[in-house]
Amino acid sequence: MGDPGLGRMFNEFIGTQISWLLPLAVLVLVAALILRGVRPRTDFPRAVLILWGCWLLTHVAVLSSTSGGPHPYYTASMAPALAALVGIGCVTLFPLRWALPVMVAVSGLWGSILLIRTSTFLPWLGWIVLAGTVAAVVGLLLPRWKPVAAIVAAIVVLAGPAVFSVITPFQRIIFTNPLAGPASTWMGGPGGKGGFGGDPNGPFQDLSSPTGDPASYRKMLDYLQARQGSATWLVAVPSSQYAAPIILRTGRSAMAMGGFIGSDPTLTLSQLRKYVRQGQVRYFLVYPGQVPPRFADPVLAGWVTAHCPVVKPAAFAAAFTQDALVLHDCGPAKGSS
Repeated sequence: MGDPGLGRMFNEFIGTQISWLLPLAVLVLVAALILRGVRPRTDFPRAVLILWGCWLLTHVAVLSSTSGGPHPYYTASMAPALAALVGIGCVTLFPLRWALPVMVAVSGLWGSILLIRTSTFLPWLGWIVLAGTVAAVVGLLLPRWKPVAAIVAAIVVLAGPAVFSVITPFQRIIFTNPLAGPASTWMGGPGGKGGFGGDPNGPFQDLSSPTGDPASYRKMLDYLQARQGSATWLVAVPSSQYAAPIILRTGRSAMAMGGFIGSDPTLTLSQLRKYVRQGQVRYFLVYPGQVPPRFADPVLAGWVTAHCPVVKPAAFAAAFTQDALVLHDCGPAKGSS
């Protein structure tokens, strides 16, 4: 997400994710509170502004100062406050002659900057938004052209976020760090740029393979689905980094034994053995050998390795690559001790 500081909300990673309307929201919040400042303490519209304003500013403060690799999608929690403040503020300020041109100028200018800065994606759109912003502001100051200018203003203010929203479903799925807009190779989080593996095209970036070979991965999933039976989980894996693509590809449950990156104590050894005895989970994908505790629970992985035989890759006509996860079969006769 970039270095801590207020500028983080507007940098190259976060800007196009949440800040399209952020300057406008802050502007209308301050202006609307000033206008309603002389009202009684029980003034409901002012209370609503304070509610959403505190929501927004708290998130801005926390996300701007947080260290340790937060992800851009955390900013989604700001969206309700942004929507509420922009809507309420615009209605409150609309009767003021100066308000609408100022709001359009602020939002249109910032939107054009974000689009121009994202030069690899529709590089011409930012300049069109900039030209449209100038035209809309001038038109809003001229009573004769105000109706047409208002339509142009709505288009230029919403052009950036609308385009980024529309294209998002058609982008490559980045399940460890979902982003709005054109697909990005920046992953953030543990491991820094390129994600966990440092490779922007690696297995954590899309629905490819924790075995290092997409073809092998697909065949392994077919193998597991054909043998799941009544088990609750199709397979157990070290973390949600591996569970997410399995769930998305198969539509079935996958157990993330260590939570998000493998270090969360979500499961005890006794619980794991109980699930195996009850037939709720049979197959496990674990790291071979020793792995850092941050990325997997060595106790759980050690028990699986000691009690459950490896499923030979030949069983599903595919081969694992070096340093990949290894599939173990903890069927009732093998893992019940």
